[in-house]
Amino acid sequence: MNVRRKSRVHPMTALVVWLGVSLVACVLALAHVVGKLPSDALLDSSHLEGMKAGYSMCMGYQEEQEAQETKPAQPVLLGVQL
Repeated sequence: MNVRRKSRVHPMTALVVWLGVSLVACVLALAHVVGKLPSDALLDSSHLEGMKAGYSMCMGYQEEQEAQETKPAQPVLLGVQL
């Protein structure tokens, strides 16, 4: 009376395996990206270059505003053709 039952695979096995492989791939990708971070000197130099570019754009904008303030305002006539 030793009847052997057929062993069946659980229906969620494929999903669990797929999620596990995906998790491992994500962790490896994260480790790869974190390992390739640029040095502090490179980050500092690019930050300073961005600050210089922003400052020069801001100064150009301020000069435009000052130039517009010195000009007399032109009257605006809406819907009237001269």
